[in-house]
Parts: sequence; C-alpha cells; structure tokens
Amino acid sequence: MHNLEESLREVACLGDLQKLKMLIGAGANLNSQNLVNGWTALHWAAKRNHVDIVSFLLDCGASSSIASYNGEMPANVSTSREVKELLLKDIQNTENDNFDKDQKLGVFEAVSHKVDDATSKSKFVPNYLRNPEFPYSESAEAFAKRLGLSNSSSSLNKLWIKRLEVIMKIKLLVVLKHQLRTSQYLYLLKLKKTLWLKCRLANSNEKDFIEIEIAHSCLKFETLVATCLSEFQIDRQKLQKIRKLPNTIIRNDRDVNRLIQYQEIEVVVDK
Repeated sequence: MHNLEESLREVACLGDLQKLKMLIGAGANLNSQNLVNGWTALHWAAKRNHVDIVSFLLDCGASSSIASYNGEMPANVSTSREVKELLLKDIQNTENDNFDKDQKLGVFEAVSHKVDDATSKSKFVPNYLRNPEFPYSESAEAFAKRLGLSNSSSSLNKLWIKRLEVIMKIKLLVVLKHQLRTSQYLYLLKLKKTLWLKCRLANSNEKDFIEIEIAHSCLKFETLVATCLSEFQIDRQKLQKIRKLPNTIIRNDRDVNRLIQYQEIEVVVDK
C-alpha cells in the first residue's frame, strides 16, 4: 500500500480533491507518514493552505495531532489562519490520550501567531514538488489506471462514501460520549448543590409524589415549609406538620439538614 499512501500525500499537496477521494475509497491510510520526514497528507494540505483538502481529510478521520520527525504538527506548518483554526477545532473535539499538554499548547500558539517560515520548512523536498508538471496533469481516469485502481467512478464513490459514513459514525459516537460526560457532570454538580425531596399531600386521593428542590445554601425549616406550601397551594394556617416518612416529624433546621437525597416526605393539613 506504499504507493497509495505516497500518492495520497502527493494529491493532498497538490489540492486535487477528486483524486484524494479515489485514494481514500481505495483504502489508503490517512495517517501514514513519509519515511523521510514523517509528514502526513494533512501536513502537506496544511502546508499548501488547501482549506477544502484539510477539511475533507479531517472529516474522513485524519489526525491533526500527529507530529513529524521534527516535531511539526499540521497546524505548525500552515500560514493560513482558516486552516489553523480548522485543525485546532479538530484537536479540541477529539479525545486523544497520546496528545500531551505541551503539544496542545504548541498548536494553540500556532493559531494566534504566524509560523516562522525558516523553522516550518522541511529540508526534504519530494519529487512531486520538484517536478510537479509530470505526471500530475493526467486525468483522474488515467491516474486511477496508473495506480491500478478501478476506473469506475461510481464504484470508487461508493467505496469512499461508505468509508466516510463509518468514520463519521465513530466521530459522532465520540461527540455523544463527550456530551454525555458533560451532562452527567452538570447533573452531579447540581445534585451536590441541591437537596431533592419527594413530597406528597397526606390523606389525599393522589398517592404519587412530586419532586421539590432546595438549595444546600438555604437548608432551613422555613424554606422547606414555604416550598411545600407553594407547591400544593396551601394556606399556612392549615398546615399541621411535615412528616418524614414513615413516621418522623420535621420540626427545625437540624431535622431538615438530616434529610437525604430523594427523601420521601408528607405535608399534613387540616381537613
């Protein structure tokens, strides 16, 4: 598959989206690195500031956090702010345990500052940059034939579309996982700051509970009373007592502070 991976880097450098789709559909490894300098297809697309190629590679699952053998990541070699922002956004949305804080800091700096051309330029210049005229003026059909790919554009399209669908499903699962973790964290944070109680009216035909909440910062007996009266629209004068089920009367602030999450309580009123 070496020819496919090298060709992938070449067409990414040249900005040929049609041939890029062909190679991805044929199963080229998006994250393969050049043996000499460690650059990926995303490095070359970023270096040449091809926004559409960078965006497409990212959508297909190319990693923006792979460093070259000189420690250069794709964001470090681009001079396009739009390209850098695309790469940074991808890093922020991707869970990658191998991507350490120092590397992430380097990418952040690359977004806000223009990269020094002397430090970002690789000494290694591949043949397709020294001699770009041949064979890269060839048609997509001739390109596919030369690499031994199917010359049926419909079959190639089906291949890369299927590959893209699988990759997008994986990326969606990562995003959903992140969102789930965030929602769980926010829920636990709110739970920590709030006392939730299950409350119902005693001697009522309605036996189900409703949930009420009281902030931990104001866990007072009077707050509990006011909340219960408000929920059931009861006059204070009709209130007899508030009972912690099954049989304990809540009388003061200390009793309220001993309540646990989702404690069941009853409000008893005059008939």
